Amino acid sequence: MPIGRKKKGKCKDSNMHARNERRAAKRSTVRATVARLVVPHPPTWVEATRGRTAASAERARTRAESSKAVADVERKDVRKGERDRRRAIKVLYEQLGCPDEKDWGGQNGTAADIAGRLMLDARVVKRTLASLLAKGEAWESPRKPLAGRKRKLTEVECEVCADMLEQGVGLSQTTYNINELRASYGRPPVGKETVRRNMLSQVHGMRTKTATKRPATILQTEQQNDGMNGDTVVSPVAVTKSAPRPGDCAQEHHVLKVHGMRTKTATKKTGKKDVESAWAIARLAQSKQYKEQLGRTMRVSRGRGATSGLDLEAIGWWDEKHAKAVLGPMSKHQWSFPKKDGRVCAPDDGGQYTAPPERTLPKFEQEARFAFGVMMKTVDGGRRMMGVKMEPFEYTGKKMLGVAAWEKALEVEFARVEKLTGGVWANVGSGVGPDGEYIEGGRYYAAHGDAWLEKVEKTLKLVCVTRLIDHIVAEMDKAFAGTPYANTYVIAHDALSQFTEFGAQEYLRSKGFGPDRLLGPRDGTNVGTRYENRQVGDSPELMPLDSNLFSDLMYGCKQHRALTWLLPNDDPKKFKFGTPAEVSNTLRRTWEVFPTPERIVEDIKRFPDALDKIIAAKGAYVDEMDNRKGRRKRATRKFTAHPDCDEAREANVAKYRQMLDEASSAHAAALVPSSGWSALRTRSAISGVFPCVSPGRYSAALAGYGVHKPAGPSGEGGTPSRRFQPATDFGCPL
Repeated sequence: MPIGRKKKGKCKDSNMHARNERRAAKRSTVRATVARLVVPHPPTWVEATRGRTAASAERARTRAESSKAVADVERKDVRKGERDRRRAIKVLYEQLGCPDEKDWGGQNGTAADIAGRLMLDARVVKRTLASLLAKGEAWESPRKPLAGRKRKLTEVECEVCADMLEQGVGLSQTTYNINELRASYGRPPVGKETVRRNMLSQVHGMRTKTATKRPATILQTEQQNDGMNGDTVVSPVAVTKSAPRPGDCAQEHHVLKVHGMRTKTATKKTGKKDVESAWAIARLAQSKQYKEQLGRTMRVSRGRGATSGLDLEAIGWWDEKHAKAVLGPMSKHQWSFPKKDGRVCAPDDGGQYTAPPERTLPKFEQEARFAFGVMMKTVDGGRRMMGVKMEPFEYTGKKMLGVAAWEKALEVEFARVEKLTGGVWANVGSGVGPDGEYIEGGRYYAAHGDAWLEKVEKTLKLVCVTRLIDHIVAEMDKAFAGTPYANTYVIAHDALSQFTEFGAQEYLRSKGFGPDRLLGPRDGTNVGTRYENRQVGDSPELMPLDSNLFSDLMYGCKQHRALTWLLPNDDPKKFKFGTPAEVSNTLRRTWEVFPTPERIVEDIKRFPDALDKIIAAKGAYVDEMDNRKGRRKRATRKFTAHPDCDEAREANVAKYRQMLDEASSAHAAALVPSSGWSALRTRSAISGVFPCVSPGRYSAALAGYGVHKPAGPSGEGGTPSRRFQPATDFGCPL
């Protein structure tokens, strides 16, 4: 080949390379400008190399990969894809002045210009511009954010969910249970909305508010067409009698339309937004005092004496919690599903809806009553903090009284039994001493000995606050033993009137707990106000149990009740809420494992932050710190189950697997004879037969179900000759 021609070709390649570099730099500048506006999706190297020579394609591929790497770093928090490319095209189209459609085509047309700037195909740009022109302001990407195929539950999972929901297990607890069962088969978890949607669509479920039995109502039968098979559903509706209104008559009369609006009555939490109110002023002073105390080092003394500072590790937090018994389903909403012979069945196939159970609403609801306590301490040589739960104080079935009210009630009761002469009092002497005063315990002591106080409390259904104080001191002595605060710990209790009254405070002082050993006002805080020598009430954000450990406790109770729903009612391991005794048993066992130590530390450490928010609001009500309903920012909670649930969990999984085996065997038996073994030669066909088994476990699943390949030349009919081999007979690796 001539030398001159070789040099000419080399020069041509060099010029082309320089020209391409200039064009690439220009396109990069335009892309960077558009990226700052709409963050378009970076082009792939396949799009960049379309219609190029090998050398040019290699350079384009390198530039495209470099651009993509830079774009991924710059746009790591931005969703990439078709939506961003469409927006980039729209921005450039508007920058070009929105040319008419006749100017789009051609080598120098609008589509080619935009395609060159974004390194796209001109045909793609034309289709996008046509869509933009047709839809106008409503134009947007056809795929919505987070859109995709909705996850569906299998038939067996739907039936398990239907059984739990019909028994009154709540939707949240049903979702938790079904996720545990799905996890046993290696399937991903589903959300509450997925369960709700599948129950309404797949199983034709009906969700209504749980009916309650109330007195002085008329039960009116309302027939509603279910819209599926023409049958009617009978539901009792409570209707209250009302007298005729003045002006009502049978004849037609003019009605004045006043365009009224009917809304639910708004509610607000207790607490004031007025910073000038006495409550806000006292709360601000109290919060400033706590903040100042936390800034000082707590003095550790050998005896039970005063302390100058305050440490979060030195505080024991106590508060009361009442839980009402529920006679009936624990869920606020009740589900009903069409069933036939005890199994879920579509209404078109003969399924009938069953009447959901009702919740009995007594005139006076019974409840379990407790006082719970928590604290935190340093463990592992000071490397971490651990939350500690103390033994709760129970006074179920009793009302707590202050010292003065209790002494008055005792005097009245002693006077009553002094006049009794029958039964256990026949051979009991007088309870009045020589000085004319009642001896300690009165006639109760003579009849019951040292157990006289428990007998009086049981008879009167009352308890003195001093019993609570004795329990708190005993439990905190155990919890703080071996810590630097064994003799200087501080008791934190809310502003319970029985606890803050004079008699209770005097009793605390007799136990060695003066104002300096109680979390409350000191050093002249709130002197001369109604909050002198007592805590400012209505401040749940300053109590870790109110925000949010009690919420965790009740959440744990619901989860335990859902886990043990299959156990018989007489099983002592079942968690129930039917009677106060059952509520008490459930609360005690749940308290052993939930809330977790980590949650206790988390909520106690929120105390300084709550002080800062109250001080910033000048003592007024703070919306963002209102956690009285225990709603955390994190929606998920790490649940720890009680050991009593192990048997129930095994029973749930066993029932689920039995239902799964029956359903899968029935599917296989129905599919194989009709379609032949050739129908199971693909992975999708196997998934249709065994929907609850992951693809990697088909071999074990089929072997477990005992599926055999029929003998014979055609593979149809005959007797089973050997165990089925999925990898061989399906003709594909599993």
